[in-house]
Amino acid sequence: MRRVPIRVRDVSTSGCQLESPDVLMEGAVGQLEIAIDGQLQKEPLRVCRSIRTPGGQWPWRSGAHFLALEVPSPASVRNVVARFEILDELAGIRLR
Repeated sequence: MRRVPIRVRDVSTSGCQLESPDVLMEGAVGQLEIAIDGQLQKEPLRVCRSIRTPGGQWPWRSGAHFLALEVPSPASVRNVVARFEILDELAGIRLR
């Protein structure tokens, strides 16, 4: 087990895209820990793909799926993102 610093580039209700200084091996299972509104949220995930991008401090880009090990809490990363997606969709409907 190891801790790897990551940056979240993109996130959806099913997973996220990560940047890291070290490779995250495809198939690896881990836990994303992220603060939302001052509360630490933890999401289990599995790395689906990893590619090296040229240059920079964060040369590895990985795609990961959230794992459904238990029912996510209302404050979980995926539920927070789902609420934003609903708001974006509603805003698009109102503008038309």
